[in-house]
Amino acid sequence: MFDRERPSFEDANNVTVQRCFFAYEFAKTFVQDKITADIGCADGYGTQYLADFSKATVGVDYSEATIAEARRKHAAKKNLSFKSGSVPPIPLESESMDVVTAFQFIEHIHDRSGFVRDVHRVLKPGGVFLCSTPNIKMSIARNPFHVHEYTFDEMEKEISSVFNNF
Repeated sequence: MFDRERPSFEDANNVTVQRCFFAYEFAKTFVQDKITADIGCADGYGTQYLADFSKATVGVDYSEATIAEARRKHAAKKNLSFKSGSVPPIPLESESMDVVTAFQFIEHIHDRSGFVRDVHRVLKPGGVFLCSTPNIKMSIARNPFHVHEYTFDEMEKEISSVFNNF
């Protein structure tokens, strides 16, 4: 499951997981008492953290094996659930989420524009989309799992084509 595409809490991967986890810490004030979705959740390491603050949180990942592990690891959290599915489309109802997070995820998929449109679909009016991704101008090395790394201007253009406020 930990194939270096996904962060893990083992010592050898500590810098990666700390960098990725920072986004979840940033998100906690946005998800307070909200219904949230975490897209590309892996084993739920950050998703379960969001559930500590949210009304309800659902994690979505393409790997059924990873989702099964997430369900097992985090079964005690009653406001936390997991769904498997490749996105887009996101396997959630339209206008069902207050907040959608996608941390270190969008760079892994081919239909990024379709994904952004689908995030908009699942968000309630006034909902918030929190997304983090590497800035290609700041990356030291290319990640073989990344389909596309954005510049800030590219990300702004992509998000602004769907959302009014970036």
